[in-house]
Amino acid sequence: MYDVFLSCKSEDYGKADPIYRWLVSVGYSPFFAPVSLGDVNVRVELGVFGEEIDAALEEVDDMIVFTSKAEYTKNGYVKDEWRTFVEEQRAGRKKGSLVTILDGVSVGDLPIRLRSVQSFTPRNYQEGIQRYLGEVSGHAAVRKASLSVVTDDLVMDVRGVKFKMVKVEGGTFTMGATKEPGSDAWDDEKPAHQVTLSDYYIGETQVTQALWKSVMGNNPSNWEGDNLPVEKVSWGDAQEFIKKLNGVTGRTFRLPTEAEWEYAARGGKNSKGYKYSGSNSIDEVAWYGGNSGDKTHPVKEKKANELGLYDMSGNVYEWCNDMYGKYNRAAQTNPQGPDEDSCRVLRGGSWLNYARSCRVSRRYCYAPMDHSSYVGFRLVMCP
Repeated sequence: MYDVFLSCKSEDYGKADPIYRWLVSVGYSPFFAPVSLGDVNVRVELGVFGEEIDAALEEVDDMIVFTSKAEYTKNGYVKDEWRTFVEEQRAGRKKGSLVTILDGVSVGDLPIRLRSVQSFTPRNYQEGIQRYLGEVSGHAAVRKASLSVVTDDLVMDVRGVKFKMVKVEGGTFTMGATKEPGSDAWDDEKPAHQVTLSDYYIGETQVTQALWKSVMGNNPSNWEGDNLPVEKVSWGDAQEFIKKLNGVTGRTFRLPTEAEWEYAARGGKNSKGYKYSGSNSIDEVAWYGGNSGDKTHPVKEKKANELGLYDMSGNVYEWCNDMYGKYNRAAQTNPQGPDEDSCRVLRGGSWLNYARSCRVSRRYCYAPMDHSSYVGFRLVMCP
């Protein structure tokens, strides 16, 4: 399930998160504690933290140590993790590589066993990691080759529950407060800016309760029904679901970035510039406060948008992977959001909201541990 272990102190989780997301985007299956373990504090209380760390260390072929301070590598669990990996290498049980990503740290300040390994900085790690780990272990290289490029929509089957992943051809678009008819944007949707995205797949619908139950074996939702969107799931709950789904399917699912979500909601390269996802009339495409009857509705009952995606406006808000942050005017390619913030991005509006909150550019900041009956999520998969 995992092919690379991303090790860092909890103080560096925010800085290492973009590295984790990049690894996923190019086809690796990384172990990264705040994502792979969900609520780490709960894991510690249950006494399974060490067991899951050990299992991941045994499974991977490669390790990346990220650190912003040399002392973080000299004590505690980071030291235990890389030393365990080195010992396994020496015993011939690990065929891959150990590398470091040093954020303002000198190689000479590291423990002696880390000084001789390949090192990168946060500015130049991508090409080096992809080349270095791919050549040594072959694990991630095989995974990337097997997924190739986006060609056609994919119909997935998980324990008898089918769902479609829709191909999205990458391109450049204007993200944020553009001039849709009657636009009434909030300040955090400004300034509008150019974003370029690579190809990806996105779920035709929000994750349904049927799919959630097939993977997780439970149902947290306030309203129950197989074709209703799953709700009352936190950002961490969504990550736990994705971890298990990837294990079942062998694919690399994840939450969409905020830019990927908005591009798809706008219709990608087929966009007609609508205010809501698929129409300028919200009643055509969305279940919202004006027509929902204060509850969720089965997916795919409203009109699809230009890409064939349903309910990207209304029904339930959708988690994005990004931390919340302010926009700037600079053009960006495959943006991942800010490195640090206290909340995550929600998009799309819900059964509870006014029409204004269901526009394609509307953003919302939400605490990642919260559960609400108006919050669900949609999947993205890397090609």
